[in-house]
Amino acid sequence: MRQGKYFGLDHPVTYLMMSIEYQNRGMPHAHIVFQLGNMPAFADKDELINWIDENISAEIPEDATLADLVKTHMTHKCFRGDNGCLDKNNVCKRGYDRHGIKDRSSFNDMGFADYRRRQPDDLTIVSYNKCILQD
Repeated sequence: MRQGKYFGLDHPVTYLMMSIEYQNRGMPHAHIVFQLGNMPAFADKDELINWIDENISAEIPEDATLADLVKTHMTHKCFRGDNGCLDKNNVCKRGYDRHGIKDRSSFNDMGFADYRRRQPDDLTIVSYNKCILQD
């Protein structure tokens, strides 16, 4: 990440924080937050949205190998019970039932990205970067 492998040398990592957790059955799970340098300004929303649509996806790709990875690792599955995301009204607490079909990413009222999802099957896809997912 720090050597520009995923986002190129034009966007160096200015900071990176990581926390490793151990999930069920002892499997490691990482939470990683990093900031990239030389990014479009938030005020220039069109340029920033174009960058997001080029580098981050929330869609099932046409490439079969990558599609298998997305379906296996990047699909949100709603369920009840311990750590489940469905409330008593069967509404997903993570918001996956509120995504809509859209041809272009945008920002919501709180400034978070609402990613492009062009097909109904894409509505439960968690956002990902294809280079990181394939590595």
